[in-house]
Amino acid sequence: MKNKLKVNKILFLGYSQNETILHNILENRGCQVIHSSEKLTNTSEFDLIISFGYRYIISNEVIKNSCPIINLHISLLPFNKGSHPNFWSHFDGTPSGVTIHLIDERIDNGKYLYQKEVLFNIKQITYKESYEILINEIENL
Repeated sequence: MKNKLKVNKILFLGYSQNETILHNILENRGCQVIHSSEKLTNTSEFDLIISFGYRYIISNEVIKNSCPIINLHISLLPFNKGSHPNFWSHFDGTPSGVTIHLIDERIDNGKYLYQKEVLFNIKQITYKESYEILINEIENL
């Protein structure tokens, strides 16, 4: 039998409880969720860190000395790394989708945990509508 990672205390970086349903989902599953949108320094008290809409690059020192850190990214990596991936997908004509991955020392490069391509007809959907669909897709993953 595999040992399952026990997650009690989660640091949620980026989007607040008003911006994503994920805080409530995690709390309903018995996790204690602490939110921060500030620059990350100390992670010693957490079992898992989730980055979703976080505006800072996490330092290599924090990554190396931390619990697992996962990133929720609204692009089909490796396309459109970094900020505003939905915009770049529309602008460059690259595939759209969502990716959940482990964070490593390179931006949007860690091991993929989940990924889903999302097809849009950009002639029939607005940029804002596509963004909302991608947020919904990653929250469902």
